[in-house]
Amino acid sequence: MSDFLSDLEHHGWERSASAWIRRMQAGTKNRNLLLDPCIYSLLHPLDGLHVLDVGCGEGRLSRGMADLGATVVGLDKTLPLIKHAFSLNTTVSWIRGAAECLPFRDCSFDIGVACLVLMDVADLSSSVCEMSRVVRAGGRLLVVILSPLYTAGYREGSLGWQLNPGGEKTGWLIDRYSERRSEPIQWDGISIVNFHRPLEAYMGAFLGNGLKLLHFSEPSEIEQPESEPEFASDLRRVPPFLVMLWER
Repeated sequence: MSDFLSDLEHHGWERSASAWIRRMQAGTKNRNLLLDPCIYSLLHPLDGLHVLDVGCGEGRLSRGMADLGATVVGLDKTLPLIKHAFSLNTTVSWIRGAAECLPFRDCSFDIGVACLVLMDVADLSSSVCEMSRVVRAGGRLLVVILSPLYTAGYREGSLGWQLNPGGEKTGWLIDRYSERRSEPIQWDGISIVNFHRPLEAYMGAFLGNGLKLLHFSEPSEIEQPESEPEFASDLRRVPPFLVMLWER
């Protein structure tokens, strides 16, 4: 376990924990308006199920699943995030650990969730193998990642739109799509390392563990788009997420 935890400072999460907590407390449109409805509709019903939230961060999703009746274990590498999660909720079991080496017995959970986590792990193969191992036969894995088409736009520490001299968004630059690489990114005081991989790397990791794909989507619509016209327009132009539901 210590080998997987020793890269924390390199990946930036320890020093970015406070900024991440502030960002989550403020709320994000991506999570509140786009991902939450999709995630909860796919996981319903949760009442009475044993759920592992891999890379739980400050615990937002873990708390939400617990509120819907699940028995939840939230696991994350970053100690300040786990401490903060515990300070907000003591009904969830909070554990410091790594996706690449999960400290659980085989078939321990009904559902495994990895929401915006797998772009942060260096060893994708081990992480997917471990998540598959700890979910029972017939159980499910709910996975959300940044779209590889989106992360192929990483450049100079950020990702985003190409702008014309007037500041208008002209498109999203995609480059080096097939090249598997780590990239530093910064936003809102957060400075971490993400890993870009083509879609075949993710699909190969799950299919290679014998998992069956039940759902695949690129959510791009929100309720009441007129309330957030620019955000809604950006989503339709470049959907940033892939949502997958796998069965073991």
